[in-house]
Amino acid sequence: MKSYIRWIIFGVIALGIIALLVLVGLNTKLRQQLVALLLEQKTKNEIADLQEQAIVVKTKADIDKLNADQLHALAKKNEEAISKKKEALQKTYESKGMSADEIATRFRNLSI
Repeated sequence: MKSYIRWIIFGVIALGIIALLVLVGLNTKLRQQLVALLLEQKTKNEIADLQEQAIVVKTKADIDKLNADQLHALAKKNEEAISKKKEALQKTYESKGMSADEIATRFRNLSI
């Protein structure tokens, strides 16, 4: 249920940002900041979903020792997916010309 609420909130935020993009489309810097914010929110939601899945899988692995190896492998796969999402977001920032300090600040603000 939490993920549905999180994605609904993301949708509302995305609509607001899209409306702002339409209204201030001529301002390049503001447009880039709004697109970066939208990308951050989407990535944050995806990572939160993957983290929830990893927690569920780890809990199931602790409860059910027979399938523990399979479930731990699935949890590891989810953690790798999280790291790939982070790397993709970082590469996107780097391609947009952000400095390492700006990227580090954005990741700290995302708390992921």
